[in-house]
Amino acid sequence: MAFRLGSFSDAERYLERAVAINPSRPEVHALRGLNFLRLELVPNARAAFGEALALDPSAPTARSGQAWCAYLDGDPTRARVLL
Repeated sequence: MAFRLGSFSDAERYLERAVAINPSRPEVHALRGLNFLRLELVPNARAAFGEALALDPSAPTARSGQAWCAYLDGDPTRARVLL
């Protein structure tokens, strides 16, 4: 809910706790990656998306998030490949 309301710092605290309680949910890692993007923490986002993909290689949010990270890194070619 905090993420949807735009309270990204609050959302990070909840997401961090959710991952600590149950690290096996790729959708939580992917949401955390999106939240890190909103906080402009691209390396953290990339890591969170990587965790999601390690659990579910077909996770669509994590795959598109990795592509967005590549784009933000200035590599649009890699971003297109990742998509």
